[in-house]
Amino acid sequence: METPFAYSLFCFKIELLKLEVMRMLSKHHSIQRDQLEMITLDQLVPANHLVRKMEASIDFIFIYDLVIDMYSEVGRPSIDPVILVKLTFIQ
Repeated sequence: METPFAYSLFCFKIELLKLEVMRMLSKHHSIQRDQLEMITLDQLVPANHLVRKMEASIDFIFIYDLVIDMYSEVGRPSIDPVILVKLTFIQ
């Protein structure tokens, strides 16, 4: 059985290898990687995208009434049923 120090040293070596691989795979200098770019979701979705057209023309609120008996108040929160229907609709 390995000692805690040997295991810690092993983990440290693995982390160093990960960093070295990331450095080799990166095309950018470290200064460029550390810069943040602030963007909004609106900037990522084009103005004529299907999702924007769907949001403007269909009101999905009625779905909550249809599925109210299928969702429990207990446990982890589930995925929003409107999101699930939109995903299926877009497919």
